[in-house]
Amino acid sequence: MRAIQGGGLLARDFTKSPVSELALALRSNDGPVWLVEAGSWPLNEALTLFPASYTLSEHPLMCIGATTKPTDSLSDAKIEGEDDPGFAAWQALLSSDAVHSDGGLSIPYGPNDCKKPQPPIFSAYLDASVAEALGERLTNITTLNSQNLTKGLKEAAKSQNAHTMYRPMLNVAYDSRIRCLQVITAIQRGGAERVVLDLVKRLPRVGVKPFLVTTGVSFRASFKQPYQMMDVSGVSDHQSKIRAAGGSNRAN
Repeated sequence: MRAIQGGGLLARDFTKSPVSELALALRSNDGPVWLVEAGSWPLNEALTLFPASYTLSEHPLMCIGATTKPTDSLSDAKIEGEDDPGFAAWQALLSSDAVHSDGGLSIPYGPNDCKKPQPPIFSAYLDASVAEALGERLTNITTLNSQNLTKGLKEAAKSQNAHTMYRPMLNVAYDSRIRCLQVITAIQRGGAERVVLDLVKRLPRVGVKPFLVTTGVSFRASFKQPYQMMDVSGVSDHQSKIRAAGGSNRAN
C-alpha cells in the first residue's frame, strides 16, 4: 500500500474486507485497475498505468507482472498456510521460449492457453471491462486465494477476448513478513547501536524482516556490518538520503 501510494496512485486495501466488497468495486469501477497481492510491492519506482490506447487493437488489455523473491536469504522459508508465491514457476516461465523478442510473453492465462507453468498472479493490470468481468466471477466467492483469483483472471480475460501480456514494469517482490526499516546514525560501538544490531538479529525470529540504514560516519570503532544494511552517509542532502534509503528497502 505505502509503495503504491508513494508512487502517486490511489490505493484501496481489501485485505480485511469480504470478497463481495472487492467484487462490487471491480464491477462498478469505470477505469483500469491494478490488482496487487498483499505482501507484494512494486520493483519499479516510476509507477504508471497503461492508457487505453496502449492496446494495438480494439481488444481490452490484461497485463501481468512476475513475482520475484526479495534479495534476502531468510525469504526461502515457507510460511505454513500461506499461498505459494510461485517464484520458481515464474523463473521457469520467463526463461522459456514463451518470451518474445519484443519482451512480450505467451502467458497461459489468456484465450490461447499453452502448456506452460502457471504461477499465481500477484500483480495484474486490467482494463475496465476485464475488471468488471472479474468482479462478476468473484461475486459468489467467500474466500479469496491466489488459486481462485488466478482462475478468475483467466476466465475474465477469455470472456472479454483480452490481449494478455507480460510487462516487467508490473513486476513485484513478495514477502508476507512485516518489513521494518531501522535508521541510525552509525554502528559505532555503543549502547543504542548494540540494541539496533540485536534487533536486526532477533526480529526475523518473530516474522519481521529488518533492514538497517546508517546516515552518518563512525567516530569510534564500529560493530561488524550486518548483511541487510545500507550506508547513505555519503549522500549529500537529507531528501536524497531518504530516497536512497527508500530505494534500498524497495529492493529488499
